[in-house]
Amino acid sequence: MGELNLLQNKNEAPLIIFGARNIGEMTYHACKKLGMKVECYADDKIKGSLNGLNIYHTNKLKNRFPKARFLICSANIRDMVERLDQLGYEEWYSCGLVLNGFEAKPEHCKNEIDYAQDYVDYLLNTCIIAHKSFADPNKLIVKCIDLIITEKCSMACVDCSNLMPYFEKPRNYTFEALKDSIDIMCTYFDEISEVRVIGGEPFVNKDFAKIVEMLSVKVKIKRIAIYTNGTIVPSDEKMKSLENEKVFLYITDYDNLSKNLKKLDEKLKEKNIFHYVHKAAGWTDCATIKKHNRTSEQNTNLFKKCCAKNLATISEGKIFRCPFAASAFQLKAIPDNPDDYIDIIRLNENGVNMKNARSTISSYLFEKDYIPACDFCKGRSYGDPEIKPAVQTKKKIPYKNYS
Repeated sequence: MGELNLLQNKNEAPLIIFGARNIGEMTYHACKKLGMKVECYADDKIKGSLNGLNIYHTNKLKNRFPKARFLICSANIRDMVERLDQLGYEEWYSCGLVLNGFEAKPEHCKNEIDYAQDYVDYLLNTCIIAHKSFADPNKLIVKCIDLIITEKCSMACVDCSNLMPYFEKPRNYTFEALKDSIDIMCTYFDEISEVRVIGGEPFVNKDFAKIVEMLSVKVKIKRIAIYTNGTIVPSDEKMKSLENEKVFLYITDYDNLSKNLKKLDEKLKEKNIFHYVHKAAGWTDCATIKKHNRTSEQNTNLFKKCCAKNLATISEGKIFRCPFAASAFQLKAIPDNPDDYIDIIRLNENGVNMKNARSTISSYLFEKDYIPACDFCKGRSYGDPEIKPAVQTKKKIPYKNYS
């Protein structure tokens, strides 16, 4: 309560909610209940107003508010702290300070639609867990790790940020190979707030059920989020693996392309499986592989602005900073540069002691200015303009091999 009292009693600088989506709305209502005045919202994408308050782009803040205090309202706390640091702001607080004990309801998220109470609880708990993890520097904890289990997909999106249409001969990754990677990863990490099972389309992997069940029993993994596109209704065996309190199914609605969405939604509701359906949005033009020959300073600036640099991704025993780097490596489209990843299987095989191994992983995940793979990426900033999602292609996308 000490820090909350400090926040409530400081009046010399305006209080700004950083994040104008669901958690930001919940935080506004929690502040209102506590009698705390909020000046406005700040966001890198959302415009307009919310709850009668203006939403300002972060680039516009410094001129309007030379001094300000911020409540960070997103599970991506590391990105947001870095963004505030770039803007010259030092005073920030976790939204958990005001949300602790607040009973968030779907009506506290009026800017979103069709939120059920279990999804509100999921969003809130995920955010608070991420903030607590960030606040403990003595432990090796990550907000999320993307686990690529397949290169196959039931769609062929030209602008896929994971580069799936580039794979000429896409593969499913086997349970055995993935289990080894996860087992080793869980020996090094103290906690993984969420493993995001992705592809491609995860349901096309025949080992899907075994993979999810394996993840579910790992104590250090707190949540498992499955990302699917609504084209496939899984078999009963795969559906059974979803009946776990750790598991959450995140379904993107691509309109007519998500041809089995209604059947999938009905089956999930019938079996009371935790899931959420959302419309496709937020796509940017970032799905090209090209050598840009940038300077170190240019790549550092690109990396600072990147919204994907903390989407740690594990693929065949290697941890990458983002899915683009992982897929570009698997395509052999970029040089095999050891600075692009941490080979945790090799760390384990070489008998590197636990302290040194954890230090190596932590340095890679949290201290890099950029990775060599950045020079082959167009960039993926929070402020990039959105493009039409899920434009389909009938042919595999050709690319130049820079390796």
